[in-house]
Amino acid sequence: MQELRGVGVKRNFSGLPRPVAARFSTLLVLTTMPSSAAAAKIAQLITDAHVTGLSMAIIRNGSIESVTAAGVRNARDGALINEHTIFDAASLSKPVFAYAVLQLIDAGILGLDTPLARHVSDYVPDDPRAGAIAVRHVLSHTSGLPNWRTSDFPLKTYFAPGARFSYSGEGFVWLQRTVEAITGDPINVLLHRLVFEPLEMRQSSFVWQSAFDANYADPHDASLVPDLKKKPASANTAARTTPDLAKTSGVAGATLAFIHDG
Repeated sequence: MQELRGVGVKRNFSGLPRPVAARFSTLLVLTTMPSSAAAAKIAQLITDAHVTGLSMAIIRNGSIESVTAAGVRNARDGALINEHTIFDAASLSKPVFAYAVLQLIDAGILGLDTPLARHVSDYVPDDPRAGAIAVRHVLSHTSGLPNWRTSDFPLKTYFAPGARFSYSGEGFVWLQRTVEAITGDPINVLLHRLVFEPLEMRQSSFVWQSAFDANYADPHDASLVPDLKKKPASANTAARTTPDLAKTSGVAGATLAFIHDG
C-alpha cells in the first residue's frame, strides 16, 4: 500500500488549540490515493474542516474505483486510519435497513401499505392518526412523526401521514420493531442474513463486535479532543451501523434502483 505523507499540503490550524494543532499537523497520513494532487486536495479539505480523518470510496459503474483513508483514528495517540477502520455511519443505517425491508416486501412478507400499528400498537400512544402510518410513509419520511421525541416535540403525528416530507428517525425505529415482530428475528440477525452476508460485508454490524476493538475511529469534539466510543449492544436502524464503506454505498444505490424499477 502506498502512503503519501503530507504531500503538497498547506496546513492551517489557526482555529485549534495549540497542542491539538501541533499533534494533528504531524499525524496527517493519506493512503491508497489515486494521485498526489488528489491526496493534497483531500488532506487540505480535512485540515480546513478540522476533521481528524476519513475513509472514502469512489464507485463507478458498480465497481470500486479507489479507496481513500486519511488522517488518524484518535488525535491523542495518533493511531492511523486505514481502509479497514470501523466508523459509526449514523443514518447510513437507514438505506441499509430499507434495502432489507424492500426484500421483505418483494417476498410478500411485508407490504408498503402495511400499517405499523397492526403489529406494534403501543409505539405512538393516544394518537388515532398514527394508526394510518404505513411502511411507505416511514421509508419516504412522510409519517408525520418527529425526528426524535423531546420535551418540546413529544412523540405524536404533527401532520397527516403522507401529507408532506419531514425526516424521522422515530419512524424507522417503529418500523424496525414492526419487522422484528413480523419475522421473529432480532434486526441485527435479519440484516446479516439479508444484507451483510450476501454482499460479503464482513465488517458490518448494527451491534458492537469484539473484532472491531482493534481498529475503530474515536469520536472527537469541535476542538479535536477524543471522546469515549459508544459500543451499542442493541441495534438501532435509524442511528448507527459500522459498515464496510464501499459496499454500503452499493446498498444505497441498490435501494434507489429497486425503488425506481418498482
